[in-house]
Amino acid sequence: MLNFMMDFVTLRVFEGKMQLLLLRRNMEDRPYYGEFALVGGMIYSHDLEGGYRRDETYQSAKERIIRTKLGVTPTLVNEVYNDGGATRDSDGWSVVAVSYAFVNPDLSEAMTRNPDYKWVDLEDVLSGKLILPFDHNEAVTKVIKHIKNLFGYTSGALYALPHKFTIADIIHVYRLLGIEVGRQSIRQRLVDGGYIKELEGDFEKKRGKPAPYYVIAEPEMSFFDRVIGKPIAP
Repeated sequence: MLNFMMDFVTLRVFEGKMQLLLLRRNMEDRPYYGEFALVGGMIYSHDLEGGYRRDETYQSAKERIIRTKLGVTPTLVNEVYNDGGATRDSDGWSVVAVSYAFVNPDLSEAMTRNPDYKWVDLEDVLSGKLILPFDHNEAVTKVIKHIKNLFGYTSGALYALPHKFTIADIIHVYRLLGIEVGRQSIRQRLVDGGYIKELEGDFEKKRGKPAPYYVIAEPEMSFFDRVIGKPIAP
């Protein structure tokens, strides 16, 4: 039997680090039962026992998996690649669509109170210090490479931030993604370009000159005509 799957490399920025969300596998008749893996699920090609109705469309399957497995609406979801084979799943041939999803850090804390969820440092997975089931380490590596190549030309990094953020926050999240961006570039590209807007009278409370808060002003991720910063040398 051919299984169709969706996996999500689900990310947040927390305490200055990029973190990856893992979910405990809870189906006893499936491989790696009880272990932590990427958030994902199966596309239902037909009705299943227990009242599970088949997915009528690819998009409805994606929405169901996100709704039931995450419980929050990601700020940004994009599919990166498809893969398949006879050996990636011990149940036999499977095809998987792999996407990245950013979760607002303001909403992600609720997941830490559920023992079936676990946030881990992304670097531990990329370095191989933490080994995940199936081909999930490879999936994470491919997705992060894609993000680093893409986000220098897009506003995508903004979607890893809380609802309101400072320019220093933007600089930091781009740096986490391997891109060095200066304040002048952010003001010229993101502020003057209308991608973000200042919250009048709302400032970060800290010593020194108050830093104004901003919010995303665009309806969806935008593409730039040139790179916003420069790659950080490994």
